[in-house]
Amino acid sequence: MLDKVKSNETLLSIIGIFVLIILVVGITYAGFSKTSSGGNNSISSGTITMSFQEPSNNVVISNAMPTSNGYSSAIHFDFSVSGSAKVQITLPYEITITEKSGNTLAASNVRIGLKKNGSIVTGFESGKLASTLTSSTVRNGSKTLYIDGLILAQTGSNYTKTDNYQLFLWIDSSAVLPNDGTTKYYSVLVNINATVGAIGVVTTKYVVSNTMMNIGSALPSGVNGRSTPELAMADWASIIGTPGATRPFYLRHVLNNSNEIEESYVEFVVTEDMANANSGMVAGTYSLKGGDSGASYTTNIDTIKAAFGYSTNPSRCTSGGTYFSCSVSGLDAYVIGSGYVYAYDPGYYYCTVDSGGSSRCYGN
Repeated sequence: MLDKVKSNETLLSIIGIFVLIILVVGITYAGFSKTSSGGNNSISSGTITMSFQEPSNNVVISNAMPTSNGYSSAIHFDFSVSGSAKVQITLPYEITITEKSGNTLAASNVRIGLKKNGSIVTGFESGKLASTLTSSTVRNGSKTLYIDGLILAQTGSNYTKTDNYQLFLWIDSSAVLPNDGTTKYYSVLVNINATVGAIGVVTTKYVVSNTMMNIGSALPSGVNGRSTPELAMADWASIIGTPGATRPFYLRHVLNNSNEIEESYVEFVVTEDMANANSGMVAGTYSLKGGDSGASYTTNIDTIKAAFGYSTNPSRCTSGGTYFSCSVSGLDAYVIGSGYVYAYDPGYYYCTVDSGGSSRCYGN
């Protein structure tokens, strides 16, 4: 070990001293949005941020030596990328580096290593030569180090995700180093950049139709996607065959900018008259999410309980190991653990979304 230290000291005294510096430009803050094309739709925004865990915004590797395994170094730059939004979306981002002007150590002599959440990122097992990185298309004058996306997961009322990174720099083991006894520097700036400005345009349509509609497909020909629930419920007249007939439930579809269905819900309405006639019921519009046998099943049950006043009138509701329902005159709401949701009435008119997300309204 002593011989190795002496040989390193001898090498440094002959060829010079090499210093590798990692800096963070600052905190990058980028905005995302799901925008609405109609006044009835909500607008949700997301953010992506970069933060660092070091005492300052840089680390300095002095007396750097050529090595074949830069991950063995205890010196690295720790930073994280975090995202949050009001909806469940993926926030894409790009990690870039910008070489400082005045570097006196060639990029072809420096390798960059990257760990994500404690593991070496695929493609960085031996580090990447800084000179082989390609130019970024989202940040002028910078090079792309890594591209990824934050897949947000629900945390309370928000959706969040954090990726933790460690950035390493070392001199390539086969580097040809200058032999002039001077100090050489290689310094880079690290930044996080949004790769898109908007996640996508979404539109909400309200539908009463006995034509089957599927997630990932456009609304079928002849299906009227209405702009308001009232217009949709008026379409019951054609299904029932009675002018002016209606029912207090319908389908709500979220469409992307290709007019394809992304999400489907059954919504039902507790009217003021219905609430007055049934003690404990709460007037309002309620949404049941279909096609999800996980968290949505519990959420759907809570929604039905709130609408039908379960806390004071549990007798109007029934449940089993895999289903829950509540009923009053003119309205029933039903959810099955496998992912089915229904709203219907005793006349056997109903709207449903099944476990695969397919939806339809029926009439006898």
